[in-house]
Amino acid sequence: MLEGTLTVVIFYYPGAHFMLTFLAATGVSAALAMEGFRRRGIRYTATLDTLDVNIHVNGIRGKSTVARMIGGVLRSQGFITIAKPTGTYACVNDHEGTEHAIKRVGPPNINEQYDILKQWLAKGANAAVFECMAVKPKYQALCQDVILRSPICIITNVRLDHQEDMGDTVEDIAASLCSTVPVDGTVITGERNPKVVDILREKCQARGATLIVAEESETSRALINKFDYQQFEENVAIALAVAELLGIDSDTACRGMLSAAPDPGTTRVTRISDSHQPDLFWVPMFATNDWESTVRVFEDVQQGLPEGCRNVIALNNRADRTDHVAVVF
Repeated sequence: MLEGTLTVVIFYYPGAHFMLTFLAATGVSAALAMEGFRRRGIRYTATLDTLDVNIHVNGIRGKSTVARMIGGVLRSQGFITIAKPTGTYACVNDHEGTEHAIKRVGPPNINEQYDILKQWLAKGANAAVFECMAVKPKYQALCQDVILRSPICIITNVRLDHQEDMGDTVEDIAASLCSTVPVDGTVITGERNPKVVDILREKCQARGATLIVAEESETSRALINKFDYQQFEENVAIALAVAELLGIDSDTACRGMLSAAPDPGTTRVTRISDSHQPDLFWVPMFATNDWESTVRVFEDVQQGLPEGCRNVIALNNRADRTDHVAVVF
């Protein structure tokens, strides 16, 4: 019997000495690998601990917009901030608001968050706002509990979307989104459906988290008219609630939101004039993917168009989302 990292009984037959060497080497390699993982974990935790503000943005609609706006709020307060939206255009917005495109080899992978955090925190960032990359609840939980470990989570809203991964009902989807609720942390939501809010509150209580519902206010109502793109009042209310939680005054928060570059998928109304034809208004809504948001944006846009304006709809539907056509029409 041999004593060491791995004990192996030697049987004397051709090749026995080779087998012993192989097994012993494998045992040592595994032990070294585990120790390497442990040390990297300690270093990564220490890296995260350097953040003064760490926010994880989840929800169905508006995640990219909210992440960008909160990033603007933090920059206005003087934080060295990175904001990482991953929707229409995956990028990192640095402390000056400059966008740095994320260049990927292959499909998106949640592991990219490790590298981005380490890269930008090494450059001095002390505040981070990350949009959740995951749809499946188990990967949402991995993003929150293992990778980002954010004490503040945003759940923008709950809509009927991604039913194949999150469940068939709004209530199921609400529960799925709560996979990113931080233990003993804070959750801010723009959702105002009482039944859905009750589910969010129950899930938060189960993890010792505090739920803050971002309420409509005079400031949030007034500010949506100052954006040069279609904006939801709830998104503004969320950013204001984050500012209040962090002790940032309303004026600073509003300046920061308005200074943030919009997501390329935001809806803008563009007027196209022609001397021989009536005015044409182009309204791209391709990033609005669920029925409830589509109807709401459409109705909001209608209010700003000339009375009697004729509507022509150009539908671009993904091959794996053909059910959306039936829902909308």
